[in-house]
Amino acid sequence: FELRAICGSVHNSGNIIFSADGKYIFSPVSNKVNCLDLSNNSCTTLPFEARSNISHIASSPDGERLIVVSEDGYSIIVALKTMIVLAYCNFRGKVSSISFS
Repeated sequence: FELRAICGSVHNSGNIIFSADGKYIFSPVSNKVNCLDLSNNSCTTLPFEARSNISHIASSPDGERLIVVSEDGYSIIVALKTMIVLAYCNFRGKVSSISFS
């Protein structure tokens, strides 16, 4: 299955993930993240943006945090319930994969 467009924006890179409860799909679109609500058939753009195109996203096992990594190695950690940015991190290079443990 190939995801071509989410709510009018073209998905061109990065991984797509499901939320821990399976109700949402998170997809990077350029330097922003779209959240597709599968229960209500709606889509919203999360209120933050990365410095460059997003290459990787990951959700914590408890579903409370999301980490977003851009192509240039800068990351953002976000609390999903409040949509507050918790931290920024610079990996100082390209990141090949990211996950919570």
